[in-house]
Amino acid sequence: MFYRLKKAIHLCLIGFVIYSLLACKIPPAQKNPPIEELETTNQQIPEEKPSTNLSFRKLWIFFKNRDGSPISVLDPLNQPNKDLNKVYVHASMAGLYALDLKTGQEIWHFKTSGGSGYSIAANEKVVCVGGWDFFAFNAEDGTLLWRIPSGGACDSWGHPLIVDETLYLAQGGQIQSTGQDFLHALELETGKSKWKYQASSSIIGPPAIGNGLVYFGSSDGWFYALDAVTGKEEWKVQLPYWIDSPPVVDEVKVYFQIKAITLEYNTYKVYALDAFTGKEQWSFPTIGSNTINIPPVVYQGMLYVAGGSLYAIDTQTGKEVWHYPSWGKIPFTIANDQVYFGGDALYVLDPRTGSTIKVFQKGILFPETPILVEKDIIIFGDEYGTLYAIQ
Repeated sequence: MFYRLKKAIHLCLIGFVIYSLLACKIPPAQKNPPIEELETTNQQIPEEKPSTNLSFRKLWIFFKNRDGSPISVLDPLNQPNKDLNKVYVHASMAGLYALDLKTGQEIWHFKTSGGSGYSIAANEKVVCVGGWDFFAFNAEDGTLLWRIPSGGACDSWGHPLIVDETLYLAQGGQIQSTGQDFLHALELETGKSKWKYQASSSIIGPPAIGNGLVYFGSSDGWFYALDAVTGKEEWKVQLPYWIDSPPVVDEVKVYFQIKAITLEYNTYKVYALDAFTGKEQWSFPTIGSNTINIPPVVYQGMLYVAGGSLYAIDTQTGKEVWHYPSWGKIPFTIANDQVYFGGDALYVLDPRTGSTIKVFQKGILFPETPILVEKDIIIFGDEYGTLYAIQ
């Protein structure tokens, strides 16, 4: 009897131990945490640093309406140029405006022929803009200095560049006849012709001046170097691609973008030619082209170019130093030892590493025009035709 009782107790103890061990392996029932705990957990998720999505001080906005409809203030080809304390902007079917850099107040306005879409060139004395006609104004008060009317085979004037007392200007003409453009050198204050050179096709963007030469490309793949004083051809080369951007030049090389479009695929490259002979030095493939016709930039031994992404390329070797992915129109400029770069926000990058220094209002600001930076004032236009000045 006693033996049976002892055995039963022993079996109970064994069963209790086994049950306890099994119970330890069964996870406890899960409970939904209180809402307060969920909110606390979400708040602990690392947020973007303040410097990665900055607000800004809006200095002024320039936006025009006509009969209740918005006027496109900036086309992608229109670069807001500065003259000391002024910003110039060509508004669609409204004309050229000179604005105060700090306040955005209109200083003067002149109604030009044609719409927007033509580059502006300015210095402290003269501001020029093309259209169906070409205009040169006194920068101080907007008085018309001289005008070249459009006529005959000449359809438009554009891509001006001011260097000292000379204006270099592409005549977008002969489109209806031969398809050829002319590059002109004019006296800046009088419009008197110094020389004229006929290209084989339409000229891409404003020329570049350096080493005593004028550099420019045409849409059929020819690239030219002319004597800046006489207009005499020094050399020209033909590439198996279309010239796709204005050039930029340093002491030894001239750089520009090209593209080749076939039924199968598109090819995009950056080319570097010897500035004195036109001999190819290197080429660099990009994933796209520059859609707003701004030239590459040379800065501290690197070439910066927008070609589907923003690339920094070593000017000596043609090798990539860094690139910053983007899409669509990607305007950029370099100022204050920083790269200002437009995309789905206004980015500020380190020019040596491509690392992000600041991001201004991601998802709100969409710069789609060339960017102007004057000290701590940043000016750009968006796709809706509004010009912003932020600080």
